[in-house]
Amino acid sequence: MPTLIDFHTHFFPDGVFTAICRWFKEVDWPVLHQQSIEERITHLKAQGVSQVVSLHYPHKAGMAETLNRFAFDLAQKHPDFIIPFGSLHPDDKNKTGILKQCFGEFGFKGIKIHSHVQKVASDDSRMDEIYQVCSQYKKIVLIHCGTGPHFKDKPGRGYGYDVATVTGVTRFEAAIKRFPDIKFVVPHLGYEEIREFFSLLDKYPNLYLDTSMALAGHFPAEIKREWFIKYVDRLLFGTDFPVIPHEWKREKEILLGFKLGEKVERKIFYENARQLLQL
Repeated sequence: MPTLIDFHTHFFPDGVFTAICRWFKEVDWPVLHQQSIEERITHLKAQGVSQVVSLHYPHKAGMAETLNRFAFDLAQKHPDFIIPFGSLHPDDKNKTGILKQCFGEFGFKGIKIHSHVQKVASDDSRMDEIYQVCSQYKKIVLIHCGTGPHFKDKPGRGYGYDVATVTGVTRFEAAIKRFPDIKFVVPHLGYEEIREFFSLLDKYPNLYLDTSMALAGHFPAEIKREWFIKYVDRLLFGTDFPVIPHEWKREKEILLGFKLGEKVERKIFYENARQLLQL
């Protein structure tokens, strides 16, 4: 595989990353890769990764500008490797200003929203301003809106509320049908509603799915080989690195094991991301 873009990675400031690792440990999801940022970048390059999309998300209002500045500065150090996305919290007071800085000053390709962490549904009215600005700037919205993983089997731990109240394919469809000019990416193939999110690809040409975590085998999921062939132009390879309890190469090897053929593999591993990101 000569060229590969990992469309779903995470780089946070050290203190935030430490807190995230601690949270995941509490739900029995040990983060394997806790090296320094530079060591993690070196590790990814050693795996044959040519570029990554770097994602972050603030868990409360008031954090976004610091995280966005961090993402911009890190990308400036690694301009040929890191493709940064911005983020914001739906309760931030200056959402338009934050997004204009992301897309104007920083030149970010899109934003990440995490429905579980930020307690916001795809069709929540607090998202309207966000979608409107993203539409104006023609930017990508990657939104973790599938119901899983929810860690409901960890009483007293995890998200602390029923994430099904803000997630799911029905609420996402209510949003995407209102904004047909926004390119939406749903990560984890939409887990736990994988079949339903694949079905949406027939209705919405502006929808893409990334593969992160869905192929690793940690969660029960119905995934059919023929879906990767039928929807080859709308799938993006991602891993969720470093917030994973396994080696980076695991999902790549599983996907290669589907024997999809070089043309299909090249699209999923590289070409689709290159075209979507306009590289």
